[in-house]
Amino acid sequence: LIFDNLKKSIAYTLSSNIPEITPFLVFIVLQIPLGLTTVLILLIDLGTDLLPAIALAYEAKEADIMMKPPRDSRTDRLVTRKLISFSYLQIGVIQAAAGFYAYFV
Repeated sequence: LIFDNLKKSIAYTLSSNIPEITPFLVFIVLQIPLGLTTVLILLIDLGTDLLPAIALAYEAKEADIMMKPPRDSRTDRLVTRKLISFSYLQIGVIQAAAGFYAYFV
């Protein structure tokens, strides 16, 4: 239960890193002005990431938790390549694209 909830919380937190860094990279590379200041982005990050991550950590148990076999601590890791690729490459890119769409349109 705790392991699954921590994985959800980590995936949520990691997915917001790409949309936060890409505006700065675009600003440096393409000289497009920033929509928000650095301090404002940090404040928004604290306000929008803190409470949902805590809520995911305290989420209720899954309905089929007793049907799952016990976790093998030698092979099951909290942060895996699949979790990182899902958070950064899929969700993070979609969020960054949505942010740029909202900025330009």
